[in-house]
Amino acid sequence: MNCGPAIHPLMTLNMIKIFKTNISDRNNADRVIRMLEDDYPEFMITIDTEDCDNVLRVEGNRMFSAEDIIDIIMVIGFTVEEMN
Repeated sequence: MNCGPAIHPLMTLNMIKIFKTNISDRNNADRVIRMLEDDYPEFMITIDTEDCDNVLRVEGNRMFSAEDIIDIIMVIGFTVEEMN
């Protein structure tokens, strides 16, 4: 007998990570999103440039590392830190 929660076989579990950035305009946000989509094409990636923290949200249906996301963004000159 399994006492854990029942999970439908077609249901996927999503991993979500939220980051604070200094990406404050739409052009740079679009550029960063395109770069991230190169490595994570199946992920949903958004940057809210209207939020005071310029929040980057990365959601995927497989495991991924916050450090990998941070490295990609820092290489092109932006600051980014994972929010808890």
